[in-house]
Amino acid sequence: MGSKKNSKGLSRVWDKVLLATTVLSGIIIIGMMLSIGYEVFMRYFLNRPTRWVVHFTEFGLLYVTFLAAAWVLKHEGHVKIDIVLSRLSRKAQQFSETVTSSIGAVVSGAFFWFALRSTVETFTLGKVYYKAITVLQWPILGIMALGSLVLTVEFIIRAYRHGRGKVAAGHEEVSEGEM
Repeated sequence: MGSKKNSKGLSRVWDKVLLATTVLSGIIIIGMMLSIGYEVFMRYFLNRPTRWVVHFTEFGLLYVTFLAAAWVLKHEGHVKIDIVLSRLSRKAQQFSETVTSSIGAVVSGAFFWFALRSTVETFTLGKVYYKAITVLQWPILGIMALGSLVLTVEFIIRAYRHGRGKVAAGHEEVSEGEM
């Protein structure tokens, strides 16, 4: 009983982490929208274009992608070609989902490791991007590390659930009694 209670508690914490990264992603999208509107106004009405909006938007797109990826995976919002999967038995579907989630965990875990190493290196060396504005590299690489870590954990959770038969392929978790 205590183990299930701890599991549910961890699940709630994890859901809050995913929600927080997704909300932050949404805030960044709103910031990009407002800054692009500001740029249009400054450029076409006051003839005083900004130097930072394009770069803010470029980096914002990167942040949005890495912050929202795990939430999208959890809610099956990613592109998926299920023409073959839908023709398999439920057991084969779960096996396929377990294998693909495991591969996803390995790939995202490797990406996390390389992004983390690059983040630490650029932080310690103080590397910057020289564009119209000067930007530190480590916050850009750091979001890749953070996002891929969260994605790795979600892939592991997904592989575990599918492997245990707790999820019907393409759906949220189901209890033992519903199967």
